[in-house]
Amino acid sequence: MNDAVDHEKYRPLNDKNILKRFKFPENTKILLYVGSETPRMNLDLLMMSLAKLKKIFPNFKLLKIGLPQSLGAREHLLNTINRFNLKENVVFVGYVAEDELPLWYNAADVLVYPCLYAGFGLPPLEAMACGTPVITSNTSSLPEVIGDAGIMINPHDEEKLAEEMFKILTNEELSKK
Repeated sequence: MNDAVDHEKYRPLNDKNILKRFKFPENTKILLYVGSETPRMNLDLLMMSLAKLKKIFPNFKLLKIGLPQSLGAREHLLNTINRFNLKENVVFVGYVAEDELPLWYNAADVLVYPCLYAGFGLPPLEAMACGTPVITSNTSSLPEVIGDAGIMINPHDEEKLAEEMFKILTNEELSKK
């Protein structure tokens, strides 16, 4: 399992400079999602959870890295973002070269990966190698990939996802653990 990630590349860097291009306010918390917008990635649940989080913790941005990879997926996601009033909270980064990915993982306060089915789940593993907390689903291969190093949730429970995001963003001790 250790060989799945290049630890020369994916490692803690303590560098958030990549975020400067966005000019976010200083204390903005950064959630990261890396992946497609296909239905199995469960972005509807993520948006519902972000809407709940926003009510109690409005100072965050979700950075979405990756292309839609599914016909109509971007339009559906944009409609969901608008429906939950998250337009100011979700930033589409788009395609990122693999060499740049570690910078994004290091700049994030948490990786959120609530997918329903993952063949292997490389983003959570890469994020953990960078020292970034991970919240992911307790389904398919993800429990095996994450072990006890991340937070796992039922991928149908938007309340629990919102609660765990809030905990990570507000509890530095938990975040470091």
